[in-house]
Amino acid sequence: MKIKLIAIAIVTTTLLSGCATNPSSVYSETPPMSVDDLLMQSSVMNPTEDSVESNKIHILSELSGGLPAEHYIGVLRDEGADLTALDTPTIHFDFDSYELSSNAKSLIKKHALLLKSEPKMKIILEGHTDKVGDRSYNLKLGEKRALAVKKYAESLGVKSEQIEVISYGEEHLLKSGGTAIDNKENRRAVFIYK
Repeated sequence: MKIKLIAIAIVTTTLLSGCATNPSSVYSETPPMSVDDLLMQSSVMNPTEDSVESNKIHILSELSGGLPAEHYIGVLRDEGADLTALDTPTIHFDFDSYELSSNAKSLIKKHALLLKSEPKMKIILEGHTDKVGDRSYNLKLGEKRALAVKKYAESLGVKSEQIEVISYGEEHLLKSGGTAIDNKENRRAVFIYK
């Protein structure tokens, strides 16, 4: 019986000592950077117009296997495809809404036909708002607008992986005057072919 207790004590002590850490090794390493530190070192906190454009081109190139949308548009042009959708890339929305109007749906149909005719082509759908409301609400509303357009395009046969969604909320205003007309122009989703 005593031998059994001694054996259990030895095994327990051995197991517990194996789980212990050496305090000097824990604190000798440099601690990882915090998320805030990482963001401060990148252009995410204060992106420049050039970095935003560069990121768009990079994302679209990666999504389409390294070929820009212009390549596929050139192929479609050579095939005689209807490219009039490229002339009207903007879908407008009512105040505080992400519902699609009948005009918006007919324009999305044109873009959907273009995307379906070249399944390898990828685009970015940007969601935008006016300055009314707080920043976080506007970011969410911009995303809902872009997602509404994407969802409708998918219902028309566009593949989900062809469309990347991003929201800028109130960050990229077309008109900064703050009038009712300016605000109407700013409430939009935009098809970006790069």
